[in-house]
Amino acid sequence: MKKIFLMTLLIAGIVFRGWAQTTIYSENFGTGTVFPAGWTATYGTNTWCPSTGSPSSGYTGASGGTNIVATNGSGLNTYYLTYSNALSTIGYTSITVIWGGRRTSTFSNGVIFEWSSDGSSWNPVTYIQVNSNSAWALVNAGVLIQLPATAEGVSNLRLRWSYTQISGSGTYRLDDLTVQGV
Repeated sequence: MKKIFLMTLLIAGIVFRGWAQTTIYSENFGTGTVFPAGWTATYGTNTWCPSTGSPSSGYTGASGGTNIVATNGSGLNTYYLTYSNALSTIGYTSITVIWGGRRTSTFSNGVIFEWSSDGSSWNPVTYIQVNSNSAWALVNAGVLIQLPATAEGVSNLRLRWSYTQISGSGTYRLDDLTVQGV
């Protein structure tokens, strides 16, 4: 009986540990209007810029303050926001990502999310985007976005968001990024 009890505790401990998520990286963009270390944007004049307008709210973990805003206009270019600050997933499995987003009703563009372990080969990730209704929400309906197993055990995980600008108005905002692993 004692052996069965100890074995049950051991199995329960393994199962529990296997599901425990650890935050590897998080970014709430603070309160200023500059990018944190490791964050860059292409064509950053009015696209993917730090902004203190429209602070994040309405979802668990919303930090308010600064967020990153992408803006439509007449450029019709593709713009990138990249995090490439040597994020290590070595020793972690089941890498997940989530962030808060806010899309105005006139921002109908798709926002592509990708990851890379070398900065030159990018892997797109399918996720559920936030609605175009001007309200903040967590992407993927609040469910953590699971990266493939090839994102595990890398020394320089990079993340990238992009969109192709359309003529007109509208903004997309991003805040409160969290990367977790087991």
